[in-house]
Amino acid sequence: MKVLVVDDNIAIQEVLKEIITNAGHEVYSASSVSDAAELVLDVHPNLIFLDSYVGGEPGLNIINEVQEENLNIRMKIYVIKNNKEHIPKDEPFVLGEIEKPFTSADIIKILEKECSIPYSLPSVKKPIKPKRRLWGNRHKKQPEQEKSILTSGKTYIIIEDVPSAVYDYVEKFAKEGHAILIITTSKIKAINERMKHIKMNIVALSSKPRLDYKDIRKLGTLTETINKFIKDNDRPVVVIDRLASLIENNGANRILTMVSQLTTENKGLATFLISTSEKSIDRKGMDILGHNMEIHKIESIEAIK
Repeated sequence: MKVLVVDDNIAIQEVLKEIITNAGHEVYSASSVSDAAELVLDVHPNLIFLDSYVGGEPGLNIINEVQEENLNIRMKIYVIKNNKEHIPKDEPFVLGEIEKPFTSADIIKILEKECSIPYSLPSVKKPIKPKRRLWGNRHKKQPEQEKSILTSGKTYIIIEDVPSAVYDYVEKFAKEGHAILIITTSKIKAINERMKHIKMNIVALSSKPRLDYKDIRKLGTLTETINKFIKDNDRPVVVIDRLASLIENNGANRILTMVSQLTTENKGLATFLISTSEKSIDRKGMDILGHNMEIHKIESIEAIK
């Protein structure tokens, strides 16, 4: 296993290198975030031990630097920190924390836990699948015939300016007995009115959380909620009706990473219906989404009122 140690304290670097080498693993080291990012892109380490601050900047800056170059790379990071430092819980690549002073047993325990777990998705770019027109051309098919092309256990990206067609698909799956979870930034009342005949669970998100609305920036909590719903229900369908809002509040890198992890880890276990506007994701992001998902572009839409 390839392990990267990122710390500007050479003494700590040497201690970690000795422990990791003696455990039979290959070690790389870096004393700055930029050097560490280059190593991640070059050697794809299976595991990273990262100091909370490196050269005067937050160590977690490595995530943005790496993803600016390659969104497909997935990292397994353990942050080394003192007991007064707070590490964000919503970073999808952070698997744990190591408090100083640590022991060799602390490091070996992590190595033994992680050494047999696959590290990353392949970073091979694939072309976007042709966008299927569901309606809107002169050879227009009936909506019910087109909806039948969606099958359970897959992920669908639905390109539409506002979420409408995605809810037509929700109705189809609900009628077939699937459990439904709606992740939305719309008003709960609007969703209930639109889907009043459907039994469903709603998680409403807001940048100003209140009452029944959750914080849109707490991606770790959102990921945990989705995974629990999938685990607790048969034939689960997870709907994200406004991916653009999540991107606007969290950045494209974090959201695409979250979506990729959720859909990969739950492949075949759940159906994902993700609605987003075409303008919210650039070509590179669309390549990522199209890697393991089906993309459908809707020509004619109607806003939820």
